[in-house]
Amino acid sequence: MAERVVLPPSPITVLRNWRRRAILAMLGTFQRSTGMTRLGFQVVAVAMVASLAASTVIAQSTTRTAVFQESTGPVQRVWVEYRPPGVPSSETLPTVLVLHPGASSPANIAAASGWNAVADANRLMIVYPAATPGTMPTTGVWNAWRWTGAPIPTGTPPGLANRDDLGFLSALIQLLTTRTSEPADAARVYMTGFSSGAQMTDTFAGAGLSSVAAYAPVSGGWCEAYGVSTTFCRPPGPVPLWFWRGDGENSITTGGVPRSIQDQQQRDFWIAWNGASSQPSSTDSRLVTGTRTTQAGSTTVTVTHNTLVFGSGGTEFRYTEVIGGRHEYQVGAAPRIWSEFFSRFRLVQPGCSNADRNCDQQIDIDDLYAMNQSPADLNGDGVEDSRDVTALEVFLRKNEIADMTSGRR
Repeated sequence: MAERVVLPPSPITVLRNWRRRAILAMLGTFQRSTGMTRLGFQVVAVAMVASLAASTVIAQSTTRTAVFQESTGPVQRVWVEYRPPGVPSSETLPTVLVLHPGASSPANIAAASGWNAVADANRLMIVYPAATPGTMPTTGVWNAWRWTGAPIPTGTPPGLANRDDLGFLSALIQLLTTRTSEPADAARVYMTGFSSGAQMTDTFAGAGLSSVAAYAPVSGGWCEAYGVSTTFCRPPGPVPLWFWRGDGENSITTGGVPRSIQDQQQRDFWIAWNGASSQPSSTDSRLVTGTRTTQAGSTTVTVTHNTLVFGSGGTEFRYTEVIGGRHEYQVGAAPRIWSEFFSRFRLVQPGCSNADRNCDQQIDIDDLYAMNQSPADLNGDGVEDSRDVTALEVFLRKNEIADMTSGRR
């Protein structure tokens, strides 16, 4: 079922405060306007002006389009939504954004990842955005690593450099969480993706936008191989993130950098950023049988998930290598990502990182004081206690030292 919604522009602002490592992103109603400036062109939120569905129950995938205003003019963007059969349109659901790889489509990643089945089992909404405008089913690649001030990444295809995918995804989340029909739960929005989609997931995680509770990039490269330094990656606080890779990806290179090196760079960055211990707090190895779906069809395979959990003293980062895994949305990943990871995290105050206890878009000593007075679950253990205070304290201390060492302060 295809449906077009024409959405007039409503500007949002994304401003970087380098000293405090925070980015101010507008949340609230779509009609609230605060200006613009990011990547040198306008970022536009979208506003609902028409009913999204005449029926009261959505029992299938729905393709939606919206007009998104960029500096070069209006651009039509596309996404696909899936809600389990029988869920009333008035019910607010936890929502997972699943980003497809390059030269692929929402339909392909839906089939390859298995997230619709996870939605059926757990009463979720799954949203599959399309990377660039164009004729479905095949779209382009995501404009990843375009953080404020960052150079154009090496290998960026012509015509992609000015595509504002960060702004699009931010605006899409606003639409989903503020509409009255088939709404997403603003406290429980999550993001995952494969390959180019994984890189866009990392980009969103590092852009300082506080609208996603947890992330799971699967088999994507890392910014340094594309000529973009991690100094431009400034999340709005500790980031719960689970990274996945297949052991069959080692032959992939970007800019002469093997994927194994890129994955190690990504792992080291998130462990250090979150203030987690460099030694895993726990390990897990298990055989997993699942479905591998390719253009040739679907087969049942058994792989091994080897997982390292880095969380002692800081917000949790997970790293899973799949033995028998290819360059793919890893077999058996989606059910585990939901049940073991995403389901544990939620934003205490949507629009603010859980580390930003006073919601002033800056992570500092005031938040540590507020966390002492009223803890928020920062480490995803389901308990609000002194361990969350410790996690924030470790994060502040490590990043203060890193900023002073790198000259960012």
